[in-house]
Amino acid sequence: MSMLKRSLVLGAGLLGLSALAAPVPVADGYVDWSGLSPKSYLFGRTITPSDLRQWTVVYVVVDAEAFAGQVRAFAPLADLMPLPQAHATQWETAELPHDGIVVFSVRNAKGTDPKSFALNFRPPKDAEQAVAQQYSAYGRNMVPFYKDLEPVGAAALTADKLPYVAVYGASGTDPLYTKENFATGDIKAVREAVNKAKKLLPEDWTPPLGIREPQHYKQVPALLAKGKPAAAALKILAAGLKSKDAEQAKEAQIMHDALNQYASGLKLRIGLEHHAAPARAYYDLQTLVKLFPSEKKKMQAIDQAFKQNKELGSLGKIFEKLMLWSRDDFVPKSAGEAKKIVVELQKCKKQLDLLANSANAQVQGEAMLFSSQLDSLIEIIPTKVPSK
Repeated sequence: MSMLKRSLVLGAGLLGLSALAAPVPVADGYVDWSGLSPKSYLFGRTITPSDLRQWTVVYVVVDAEAFAGQVRAFAPLADLMPLPQAHATQWETAELPHDGIVVFSVRNAKGTDPKSFALNFRPPKDAEQAVAQQYSAYGRNMVPFYKDLEPVGAAALTADKLPYVAVYGASGTDPLYTKENFATGDIKAVREAVNKAKKLLPEDWTPPLGIREPQHYKQVPALLAKGKPAAAALKILAAGLKSKDAEQAKEAQIMHDALNQYASGLKLRIGLEHHAAPARAYYDLQTLVKLFPSEKKKMQAIDQAFKQNKELGSLGKIFEKLMLWSRDDFVPKSAGEAKKIVVELQKCKKQLDLLANSANAQVQGEAMLFSSQLDSLIEIIPTKVPSK
């Protein structure tokens, strides 16, 4: 599947989890954004306002008509936050980078729909590889494009200032860098601003809540640990955004955005990985729908593929157990429980031996990978039993 078609398919299938939800208040010291509705969507991954906070944001404003002639010039911007490539990544162990996002706001695009806008990214038929790569940078990195996306309360940006680029940090309402009438010669300055912004990112960012040990909302990780959907946690955090205590509001904002980003990232990676690493995609899909049950319908095509192929389902379930029992913080309650886990792993090992002979190359490859990991885990589990 071409980068362009993949971007259209993923964008259409993954319309944001809170894209239709009522606006959520924003704590002081953070940017609020408008224009992220399904009606405004044009291209790339779908996002929510939470995807434009808590990390580096490169915000680009272009004119719809002029952009057709600027696609190649802006390609370096699209490559500032590269995504792992679908078939060149070991998704079983890889994680999406948490450094930032590039987003385009398109002015004067009232009558433009996603299908027609996507034509901007089709290279000429006789294009050399280097030129084709410039056109594909947007789909390759799933760069989101929305009509009239803008920071709430920002000064009006007049047409004579376009193209416009701003770089925002993880927090704060003012951009760290701005450039009106952006041109290719400004790429270096934008890249430097991005690198400075990345240095301000929190070093201990911990999914799915961003914060390892909350100080004010300790009930939220407890809710998630019980297997509860994220809706209850988000409700608590949304209320916390209005707290008069600045530190409480800040913690609520970080956790609220992190949880939404976690869901957004799961949807993105499932779309990228499900052909190359179906077991990891199965695991990520179960994680997503457990937290956000309404997402199951939006991921129906991928979910159906797992149900139709019993090998994928079996492999995915084995990977779930592997992920659970290989966690650093997993400790068997007793020697008896450890023994039961080892027995279960040995059963999984036999299943993997069968799956390693699958006609499906992806299933075969993952089965062999998991088999060696299971061998190590069978040895480790008994050693993790707490000593009396």
